[in-house]
Amino acid sequence: MWRALTIVTVLWPSRVSGIFDGPPLDTPIEALTLGLLVPVMAWLEPAFLRRLPARVFILSILGVKLAAPLVFQQEGWCLTFDPPRPMVRDSTGKPHSWDIRADWLADDPTCSAVMTRSYHDIRELPVWFYNLPPPDDKPHRAGFGFGEIPVRERLSGYFDAPGEGTFEMITGPGTSAELKINGQVVAPRAPGHHEIRLPPGQHQVNLDAILLSKHWPIVPSWNGLAMGSMGFPATTMHPASRIDRGARAVVRWALTGLIAAFVTWWLWSWVSRFRDRPLLIWAVAASLTVSTMAINVPSQAARYAAAAFAVSLLVAISDRMKQLRGAFVLIGLPWLAYVAAANAHQIGRWTLYGEGNDNFLFQRYSYRVFMQHYWLEGGQITFWNQPFFRWIAGALHMIFGDSSVGEAYWDGAGVAVMALFAYYVVAKTAGFRWGVCAALLPLTMFLLGPTLEFVGFGLSEISSASFIYLAAFFAMRNRGLRDIAVAGVLLILAFYTRLNNLPMALAVAAFAVPLTLPAAALWRPLQWWPLVRWRVVIGVSVALAIGALLFAWRTWYYTGVFGLFYGTQREFLAVWKPGMPASQAMPAMASSLMMVLTATDPPAFTWHALPLLAAALIAVAALAGAPVLRNAPAPVVMLFLAGCSGALVTRGWAYEGRFSIHLFAAASALCVWALAALVRVIPRSRDRAGA
Repeated sequence: MWRALTIVTVLWPSRVSGIFDGPPLDTPIEALTLGLLVPVMAWLEPAFLRRLPARVFILSILGVKLAAPLVFQQEGWCLTFDPPRPMVRDSTGKPHSWDIRADWLADDPTCSAVMTRSYHDIRELPVWFYNLPPPDDKPHRAGFGFGEIPVRERLSGYFDAPGEGTFEMITGPGTSAELKINGQVVAPRAPGHHEIRLPPGQHQVNLDAILLSKHWPIVPSWNGLAMGSMGFPATTMHPASRIDRGARAVVRWALTGLIAAFVTWWLWSWVSRFRDRPLLIWAVAASLTVSTMAINVPSQAARYAAAAFAVSLLVAISDRMKQLRGAFVLIGLPWLAYVAAANAHQIGRWTLYGEGNDNFLFQRYSYRVFMQHYWLEGGQITFWNQPFFRWIAGALHMIFGDSSVGEAYWDGAGVAVMALFAYYVVAKTAGFRWGVCAALLPLTMFLLGPTLEFVGFGLSEISSASFIYLAAFFAMRNRGLRDIAVAGVLLILAFYTRLNNLPMALAVAAFAVPLTLPAAALWRPLQWWPLVRWRVVIGVSVALAIGALLFAWRTWYYTGVFGLFYGTQREFLAVWKPGMPASQAMPAMASSLMMVLTATDPPAFTWHALPLLAAALIAVAALAGAPVLRNAPAPVVMLFLAGCSGALVTRGWAYEGRFSIHLFAAASALCVWALAALVRVIPRSRDRAGA
C-alpha cells in the first residue's frame, strides 16, 4: 500500500509550480526522478517505506498538495486553442492537450493547457492534437496540418512583478500576435516581439495569436529571464490574494525541499545498505557509460551498450547478491539508464505520429478515452486494433504530458521484466552466471535487432509480453491467494493488450509445476500430476475466463453479438481462411510461424533471431526426448510453444520483428539453459570415455 501511495503522492499534480510539481513531467529532472527513479526505488528498496519518518514525509507531501487548492490559485497561465472548425470526430469544443492541470474532464475546456514554462519551438508548444485524424476519420490530415488550419491561440493570466522591470514576449512573426498588459495593447517592437517596462505589482497578461506558419514560440521573459527559470515572477491563472502572493514562494520551496529530501534519503538508504560495493560501482559506471553513448553517438550507442552489458559477466558478485535484485542492479539499471538517455530528447516535447500507422491509431483512441471520455468504448465499438494499450498510452500521457517519453520508460521496464524472467528460470536450474547470460540475451536481441525501434514506439507487444512474464513470476512464487489474484489480473491485461497472446497467457498455468520438471516427463502424467499446484491452474483459468466473459459482454453491449473476437482482425488475418484447401493452408501456417521465428517478413535467416530458431528446435527436441535436452524446464517449453501457436492461427504483417517480441524471454531462457546443460554434460562424457 505504501509503495502505491508513494507513487500517487509524487505524481499528484500541484497547484504550486516548482522543480517537482508533478504531472505533466515535462522537465528532465522531473521526468527522470519522479517518472523513473521513484518507481525503481519502490521495487528496489521497499523497506525504506516502512520507517515512520519516511511515512511522515509521504503524508506531508500529499497534505501540502491536497491543501494547496484551499489557499492558492493554479500557478501558470491559461492557454487555449480554438480552431475555426472541429479537428476530430465528436469534438464538442476546444481541443485538449495532455495536461491534467487543465480542464481535461470538460467537453469544452476553459484552458487547453496550463503554461508554466516557455515554449521555444513548435514541438514544445502543447499542440499534440495535430496528431488527431479529421472528423471523418480519414487516415491523413490534409487540411488540418501545420499552417493548413488557422487555429486561434489565446493566453491569459497574471504575474506578480517583485520590482520594476522589463517584460518581453516573443511569439514569432508568423502568428500575428496581439499582446495586452492590464488591458492595454502593447505595440510590437518588431514582428513577433513585444516589450514593455512595468512597475512592481500584479499585472494581467493577454495574448491573442493565429497559428498559421510552422514556427510558434511563446517565450515570456522578465528582465531577460525566461518563464520557467527561477527568477521569473510568480504566475497565476486568476488574481492572487495577499496570502497567496505572500506564501506561494515558501510553499514552492517547501514542497521542492520535501520531495528532494525524501528521494535523496531513500536513495542514500539503499546505497548505504547495499553491501556489494563492486556491483554498485559497476552499475553506476555502466549506466554512465551507456548513457553517454546514447546521448553523444546515438547511431552506434546500441552496439556499445550491448558490449558493455556483455562485460557484466566478468563482474565479481557476492553470494548474498546472487538473486533477482542483484541481477537487476547488474544489468537492469544500466539498461534503464540507456533507455532514459536515448529518449531524453523527447522530454517536454510532443511526437508527430505517422499517418495511418498502428501507433497513430492507439494515440488517437487514447485521446478519445481520456479527453473525450469514451471510457468503455475506447474509440471502437469492436476492437479492430489491440484493445487495452490505448488506455495504457493515455495514462502515460496524463503523467508525462504531450511527450511520448513515458512510453519509452514503460517499454524499457517491460523489457527489463522479460530479461529478469529469463534470468530467474535459468538461475534456478543452472546457476547465477548462466542466469545473467539468459538475462543479457533478450537485451542483446533488442539492441542488435530491429525491435529496439519498438521501445517507446507506441505499440502493444512489449506491454502484453511483460504482463505475461510478470504473471509467471507471481505464479512461480505462489505464496497465497493474493499472488494468484495478481497473476490473474496481469494475464487478463496481457490478453486485452494483445489478443493474439491468449494461448501464451493460458500457458502461464504451466508454472503450477516446478521448473525442475523435465519437458519429456509431460508424456508421463503419473510423474507430474502429484506436483501440480492446482491453485495456480484454477486461478489462471478462472481469471482468463472472467476476462473473456467481460470482453464478450462489452462487444454484446455495443453490437448485440456476444462474441470474443467479433469485429476484430481475427478473420482478416486468419492463416487458414474459409474455403482454403489444406494444401494452401499448411504452407501459409508454416510461413506465418517462420515469420515469427526469424523475426523477418518474408521469413529469412537473421543473426538477431537465431535464439528464436534455436529455442524452437530445443523445445521440440525436449518433448521428443532427445538426450540432455529432454530435461529442459517443462513450464518454459510450454510457454514458448504456446507463444508460437498464435502464428498458426493469425499472421501479422509489417514492422519487422514486432510479432516475435513475446517469445524473446522464453527463447533466451531455453537457449542458455541448453548451453549450460551441454557444458555440464561434455566433461562427464569425456570422463566416461576415458574410463
